[in-house]
Amino acid sequence: MQLPWVGVTPHTNTIYAMFVPTARNDYGPANTIVDMMVELDDARLPAYFTQVDTSTVVGEEKWAYVGIPYGEVTVAYNSISHFSDATFEPDFPATFACHAEVRFILAEAAARGFNLGSAGGTAQEHYEAGIAESHAFWGVELDPAYLALPDVAWDDARNKELIGTQKWLALYNRGQEGWCSWRTFDWPVLNVPPDLTYEDIPYRYPYPYNEPDLNEESYDAAASAIGGDDVRTLLFWDAAGGTPTPPAAF
Repeated sequence: MQLPWVGVTPHTNTIYAMFVPTARNDYGPANTIVDMMVELDDARLPAYFTQVDTSTVVGEEKWAYVGIPYGEVTVAYNSISHFSDATFEPDFPATFACHAEVRFILAEAAARGFNLGSAGGTAQEHYEAGIAESHAFWGVELDPAYLALPDVAWDDARNKELIGTQKWLALYNRGQEGWCSWRTFDWPVLNVPPDLTYEDIPYRYPYPYNEPDLNEESYDAAASAIGGDDVRTLLFWDAAGGTPTPPAAF
């Protein structure tokens, strides 16, 4: 399910519209995802990000993927990786749902013991298909060896960790869905900005700041019903708050 942009202003990819015409250079990918994918030698890296020359020797080049240390604000723009060229194309489509996401949903359902009905299949089959579909979506060939890596290979005892991590990676260009996925699985374990703790990671958006002034009675009732209008209030589908040591299995 995609919105195919025409590619002519004002009908352009929102990433293009936000950054290209104004030549902004105050953003970049965080090391949370970049470091994780580098450690896995993930084939989707060039589809997600560019490389940067990290050499300190004149005349030598040393290309690498470098993310912004999460929470840092004084990083030089030319010292980090950027988002891939494809994502900045004015006609780059906006994705609402994809086959990879469906496969990971089926993997979760199977891992939790639900009857998949006519869909059939095991948690492992849907999990591996989700990884394959994500690679295919980005036009990247999946090396079968990737599925055998220690932090990728299927293990029933780590089903929540594995599905949560790979689904999060597959939702790279869909930030809101990625955030929802993390709150659902509590995986992967995220980096923490300076001077904050893991418990400071938000679990929800607060209500609009002017809602108490415009609609105080309903605001108070709604806030009370969910346990308080706070970014750390868990929504009804979020079973537990994030932790650096989440359970590995459902």
